[in-house]
Amino acid sequence: MRFSALLALLATLAVDHFPSTAVAAPKSGKPASADKLADAKAVLKRVATFYRQKKSFEVDFSQKTSISLGGAKNTLESQAKISAERPNRLAMRQKGAAAGMDVVCDGDKLSVSIPLLKQYTQGEAPKSLDELLTNPLVMGGMAGRGPLLDVFSDDPYKTLMDGVTKDDYAGREKIGDTEAHHLKFEQDQFHWELCCKPPST
Repeated sequence: MRFSALLALLATLAVDHFPSTAVAAPKSGKPASADKLADAKAVLKRVATFYRQKKSFEVDFSQKTSISLGGAKNTLESQAKISAERPNRLAMRQKGAAAGMDVVCDGDKLSVSIPLLKQYTQGEAPKSLDELLTNPLVMGGMAGRGPLLDVFSDDPYKTLMDGVTKDDYAGREKIGDTEAHHLKFEQDQFHWELCCKPPST
């Protein structure tokens, strides 16, 4: 089975402005050798450090996942509005034609609902965003969610790099009006890409 993901994340933070973090299909980018930050791990580490320091954040999330199995290819797309506050508060409301589960954790209770089916379940809240983001109900609500939400974990860099066997800086991409660094990562049977503009130092 071959699993690949194209991920997008547009962040709005109340305290510090962080330009769009997103992913896009490969385009003709600026050669990596011409950029001072031409190191995928270094760029990812700066992004991870930024989010690790944030107590609260709000993002627009979109994900496109392609799964190839036995010559057949299936593509899944999902979009959501996500608000989070450490240590364990989260509201993830999906949108678009393929909207599925909504997930809300108020710090005490974890609630999951499927509006289209009018189904609802509730349980005790996990104690951290790490536990919350690996909860089977949350993962199912994001159709597997891909690696991008790991940016919000307690140690984003360590979590994102776990299992990575190859990384590559692929130049620059234009995401809307923002010029971003295009990063590529490979894991066993799993490839993912991220375009991001780390905060200025």
